[in-house]
Amino acid sequence: MIKGLPMLTHAFLKWIVEQDTKNKTMLEFGSGASTLFFSNIFKNVKSLECNEKYRLSLEKEMPKNVELYDLNFNLFPQILKDVDYVLIDNDVGPGSKFKREEVAQNLIEKYNYKNITILDNGNWNPQAYFYLKYMYEQCEDFGWSTPWLGEETITSVFSERRKINERKNS
Repeated sequence: MIKGLPMLTHAFLKWIVEQDTKNKTMLEFGSGASTLFFSNIFKNVKSLECNEKYRLSLEKEMPKNVELYDLNFNLFPQILKDVDYVLIDNDVGPGSKFKREEVAQNLIEKYNYKNITILDNGNWNPQAYFYLKYMYEQCEDFGWSTPWLGEETITSVFSERRKINERKNS
């Protein structure tokens, strides 16, 4: 079922494999080829998937360093423990549980997540992109080519979270 590289920009994939992630944990919203890819470069991968049938089919293909969960914000306190990177790449199509902006807002405002956040397709999800850009000091965009989609997009890495108090005072 899972074949090839994840549907993230080539420039981002090149960047992420150059990072020292062998002792780090990735939490991703949206499972698939990226889950398997990240399991090869991260110590642990936690993946949240809202499509139960798809999640159950993926479980058969995942290595031991991957934990798959239903996309449920009530699980966050335990899941966010020791997470170094978060990838927001969940389904935003009709019938999806959460928009990417909701995921980002919950991470930051409800759970005070401060580490690196990655947003895929920020140009297709401008509310999430500009929210994260406002909440983080640094943003690096990796674009544009995704040959498998035949469209242009960006994968963005946000780091150095602003303090909530700074946000209210700025």
